[in-house]
Amino acid sequence: MKQAYSRTLQDAVIKRVNRKLEELRPGEFIRVRKSCGLSQESQLGEFYLHARARNIVEETHLDLLEVAKQYDVVSHFEQTVLGAQALVDKGAI
Repeated sequence: MKQAYSRTLQDAVIKRVNRKLEELRPGEFIRVRKSCGLSQESQLGEFYLHARARNIVEETHLDLLEVAKQYDVVSHFEQTVLGAQALVDKGAI
């Protein structure tokens, strides 16, 4: 249940960041993407920045929480949940 909740929250935050990127850089079609598969994740990280207009990966190994804070699209509660989930995923907790 906790994992499903964090995935839903991740998806919501990704959508908010993507809307903010579209607002700040219109016409460039830059999006935060989530890797699918171990091969892609090992090369690009769990999250990466993709520019569709030029079909290139602009940045790899993004920290979703840091990007969300940078664009101010995440609340304090969501920061706590995403931060705790990141620690669990890394095996720190």
